[in-house]
Amino acid sequence: MNARNIFDAIKRGDAGEVSACIAAGANLAAVNDWGFTALQAAAMGTHNLTATQHTAMLDILRMLIDAGSPLEARGPSGGTALYYAAEFASDVAHVQILLDAGAEADISDVCGNHIMTNAFSDEVIALLAHVTGRPVPVKQPDPDPVRMTAGQWRAAKARLDT
Repeated sequence: MNARNIFDAIKRGDAGEVSACIAAGANLAAVNDWGFTALQAAAMGTHNLTATQHTAMLDILRMLIDAGSPLEARGPSGGTALYYAAEFASDVAHVQILLDAGAEADISDVCGNHIMTNAFSDEVIALLAHVTGRPVPVKQPDPDPVRMTAGQWRAAKARLDT
């Protein structure tokens, strides 16, 4: 079984195949073509899941952690599995599994963005604020949209097309 199989199984949410890859000796510190470990890939696959997919991804995260997947490995942008779970997870369950495993919560990426900056849900942000002791970031309102006249739009488009 090659290393790519575990990443393919994670992408499909196939807990049985992930388990088989681990049993076959998959290198859990290996990275995929984008520079992410299996645990990071699983953490990023936690958004917008059906109930069945949600359960499978929780199982996959547990399997990878129990098998010794490195919790604190840094991806290309400096995020850990916990950082990516916070960024993509729709609820706290995926984040909580990583915290329960001992993942460091008070972290930032290579650009200095704290884990709470890109956290997807308010519940995840609240959990991370509690764990890190940092205040919940104040969200800035979206700026008003810029309205252009037809002439301004044509001029802007002409600049972009050149």
